[in-house]
Amino acid sequence: MQFHIKIRSITLIVFFNICLGCANTNVTQEKLKQLNEKITELNQTINNPESKANKIISEAKNKANSLYSDKIDEANKKATEIIENAKSTFTIEAKKEFNKIIEDANKKAEIIIAEAEIEADKKIIMLVNEAQKVINQNKDKKNLKKNVIKHIQSIILCE
Repeated sequence: MQFHIKIRSITLIVFFNICLGCANTNVTQEKLKQLNEKITELNQTINNPESKANKIISEAKNKANSLYSDKIDEANKKATEIIENAKSTFTIEAKKEFNKIIEDANKKAEIIIAEAEIEADKKIIMLVNEAQKVINQNKDKKNLKKNVIKHIQSIILCE
């Protein structure tokens, strides 16, 4: 059967070439080339149908891979966009939270500093009072010494 198909295709080629040669005045060389290419392609398809099927399958796979690749790229772009938006939102929220924590820490630090200043003032006042007591006691001791010395002097003078 293939032999019969080959003979038929060769006959077709010869027939078309003869017809085209006769009608050369109406058909340009370019169209003749195109027709010869189509006839050659048809002969290849007739002689080797698996080749044509493989070509169609290959084209379908390529198209499917291209579409699949485009869809993956699109999905990756969307995912990246969503992640970037989430990061941005998270960053804004994190900054707000961070600023709030800093404000709270500053307020607590101010309170602690104020309490420490009050305690320091109390201790300074207490130390000043203690020092004044010691000074007063020393004065009292000096006065007592002076008084004792005066008393002793007065006793000595009286004798």
